[in-house]
Amino acid sequence: MERSKHVAHFEVMLLQDIPMPLDLWYGEPLTKYQAEQLLQFSLEKRKQALFKGLDCFHYQVKEIIAHFFLNQNINIEYKTLVHSTQNEQQIALIELVFGQLLMCRKLNPALDHLKKGFSIAQKHISSADYFGIAKRHELLERLKLGKEPSEPKTLASLLVEGSVIKQLETSSGLKNRYSKNPHDTLG
Repeated sequence: MERSKHVAHFEVMLLQDIPMPLDLWYGEPLTKYQAEQLLQFSLEKRKQALFKGLDCFHYQVKEIIAHFFLNQNINIEYKTLVHSTQNEQQIALIELVFGQLLMCRKLNPALDHLKKGFSIAQKHISSADYFGIAKRHELLERLKLGKEPSEPKTLASLLVEGSVIKQLETSSGLKNRYSKNPHDTLG
């Protein structure tokens, strides 16, 4: 993603006081400065929402995104949010976001969370969004994920990598034959 598009995505989607749609990708890498801005914004907005007795779930999700890009462990925050709500759309969002964050670093079990979130989200999204997410996940499923994080990657670069792997598999008749190195996508 171009730098200007990345900044626009960050400012429009994360630094706005708007709901987080289920069809968007929230795993775009953030700089340390952007993550700190997002954390400050989310903490302040969550405090205001709590004071007014309003739902602050989306701010908590944004805090998880910020913490992830500040290299903090987000597992406890993720589990707390999942277990603190019965709202299907909120569960779908946190599963999708958590999976996207793991995916941008090519970490297991990103695909499990993406699949779970997509499964829950299906009845809450349009047909066009459904097919867009399904196509995105089809390419992401081809990536080799591991226990050790890679450098954060944009969705565009992950999709290109998945597409290349798909083409190689199709042309050679192979499927999922990888080397033991999860960062070696050519095997």
